[in-house]
Amino acid sequence: RKLFGCTVYSVSLLSGGGTGTVPVNNITIQRNSILNLSFSNGNGTTTGHSGILISNNILGTVGGGNGGLIENTIIRNNFISSAINLGNATAGNWTFSNNIVFNSFSNIYSALVSNNIFYRPYAFDALDTYYSTISNNLFYQADGTATPYVPSDIVSGTNSGSNNILNQDPLFIYPLLYNDLSSYSYIYPGNADPTANYRDWE
Repeated sequence: RKLFGCTVYSVSLLSGGGTGTVPVNNITIQRNSILNLSFSNGNGTTTGHSGILISNNILGTVGGGNGGLIENTIIRNNFISSAINLGNATAGNWTFSNNIVFNSFSNIYSALVSNNIFYRPYAFDALDTYYSTISNNLFYQADGTATPYVPSDIVSGTNSGSNNILNQDPLFIYPLLYNDLSSYSYIYPGNADPTANYRDWE
């Protein structure tokens, strides 16, 4: 089952509202533009949505309602505004890698977080991330006025990790402002005329 090449306002993976309902498994979500992608679990569900690949998308909020249980899931190579309420201490691990996060990443459980760029001030909330391994990521306070990151902002409590890069500009070509993801127009870097050949992502 695959969702491919669509522009969609909202996608919800819902396991149902009854006790012990079955999660959604084995879905690929690839090359889409989705404003709201949510995972929700029915009351009493103790296993997460599994076998899900979310790859090469432009996403607004990726989030979970009523637990947001996911396991054996890969979220990679996406532009993401916010990722919130995903995973659970009682569910299996899942992977979050090679994404660019512009707004927030919080209330995350049991994730393998690697090779991402967290671009906006306070885009990563270590105090609201649990039982996760956080390695080889880049963290940057894009507005230039927020307090710089320190290691305890990234790895603390029940988390582990290493080799993260703090407070280094990722040097995007024609970077968007940290709070302008929804109205960003990308200038094609191969064109010498910055007014020509643009794609509007609104």
